[in-house]
Amino acid sequence: MRMSDFISGLPKAELHVHHVGSASPRIVSELAARHPGTVPTDLEELQRFYEFRDFAHFIEVYLAVVALIRTPQDIGYLTYEVAREMAVGQRLRYAELTCTPYTCRTPSCWPTWPRPACRWRCARRPTSPRGPSRRSRSTRCRCSATRA
Repeated sequence: MRMSDFISGLPKAELHVHHVGSASPRIVSELAARHPGTVPTDLEELQRFYEFRDFAHFIEVYLAVVALIRTPQDIGYLTYEVAREMAVGQRLRYAELTCTPYTCRTPSCWPTWPRPACRWRCARRPTSPRGPSRRSRSTRCRCSATRA
């Protein structure tokens, strides 16, 4: 076994990960499709969009992506998909997710912020070898801890 295979197979922890900053191009593309505007939906265009010229441009791109998070469903989708990518793709078993609720410009988003831990539990659930089922891709959390 190669050392890189051994390391990639180990369970991991992420001690400081930013919620929005961890969104992959696939996740950002989906959010941009939901809310058309300044952020491209095409993955190649999105790669170019992420080529930062300087720190001011980085902040401009970051705020454009933050502006895509407009609804509680967007927060749920972002949280679930970031957690799923970390759990499945990186074998991450623990993450200290840093959320910045004051960047959410829609007050209706605020009540959903206590739920990222629930999204993490849902994303870590085992999936079939073909990937998550259509039902498990839903942004609606089915954790027993969040049911009334």
